[in-house]
Amino acid sequence: PIKEKMKKLKSPLSGEMSGHVCYADDFYGYDDAMYVALRLLRILSNEKQSLNELIGEFPKTFSTPEIRIDVIEERKFLIIDEIKARLKNAEGKVVDIDGIRVENDMGWFLIRASNTQNQLTCRAESLNKENLVNLTNLIENQLDLSGVSYKFILE
Repeated sequence: PIKEKMKKLKSPLSGEMSGHVCYADDFYGYDDAMYVALRLLRILSNEKQSLNELIGEFPKTFSTPEIRIDVIEERKFLIIDEIKARLKNAEGKVVDIDGIRVENDMGWFLIRASNTQNQLTCRAESLNKENLVNLTNLIENQLDLSGVSYKFILE
């Protein structure tokens, strides 16, 4: 999916939480650690700013790690359907492909069922800690309404 999204957005660079980083050179999708490292060094050699300065231009975000919650295999997709039904008119942008992702003024969160394990995966990200707490409370509430008990521990 990341390579397809790169094509659609004409993105020169993308990355995943898993550590995969892709460059779009001759085609979309170089995903090779050595190549990525060498490309980064080449880019930095042509810049007047340090990597730290370049990254510093982006806002600091607060996020949860990827949370995996064990659930009954037969219920995992039903739980997602229940949450989708409750949040279909949520404030902000709702994306219901492969789970549910809600993007709003507080940030975004994602709840999805694993295709390979009896687990739900949850993540949230915000520009401040208060909004991250609000997003994780929303996730906890939605899970609870579907009979899943989970409490985020934010430091």
